[in-house]
Amino acid sequence: RSLRPGGYSGDVVVIGWTGPDSATVDSYRIVYYAKCMRQVYRPGDTAFLDAGPLGSVATAYGISPCGIVKNLKPQSTYTFQVLAVKSSAYSILSTAVTQSTMTAEPAAPSSLVTDSATTSNFTVSWTPSQYTGLGSVTKYIVTVMREDGTEEPRTYEVMTAQRITVGDKAPGSSYNVNVRTINGFGQSIPS
Repeated sequence: RSLRPGGYSGDVVVIGWTGPDSATVDSYRIVYYAKCMRQVYRPGDTAFLDAGPLGSVATAYGISPCGIVKNLKPQSTYTFQVLAVKSSAYSILSTAVTQSTMTAEPAAPSSLVTDSATTSNFTVSWTPSQYTGLGSVTKYIVTVMREDGTEEPRTYEVMTAQRITVGDKAPGSSYNVNVRTINGFGQSIPS
């Protein structure tokens, strides 16, 4: 059998395979374990997914047959193997494949630019990350710090725009700016 990971997200991995014809197989079972778990499967183990009778095995992400393993831990590495089942007898396990799930938190914005500076304000803009984690972006947090450290950092919340004008700045001073993306699961690292 040939086993391959398909689509994946923060808590879901799709595993596809090729196997024997329908005359020799009733169903398939996907065996999976986290990187830190033991790597020996016994028929009574609970870390498996029955892919169902051969005629009902799923198709997803253009992969058939396949199984969709859900409720995995985000940002974790799992090993997957498939075995065939015929009349309660199990085949040997397929070659293992490894797939990591994505993080639940979004990625940081990029291309941070400051422009339109006057004596007391400037505009900050950024490009949102293509990866929003497991949820949609709810807001951005912009932190502005005077480079010489003589002022407390100021934090601004920006709901959907990718631009903010920051005012009330000391003329002739330099500032450090970073932006974090926020979703329902957490926040990115600063840009």
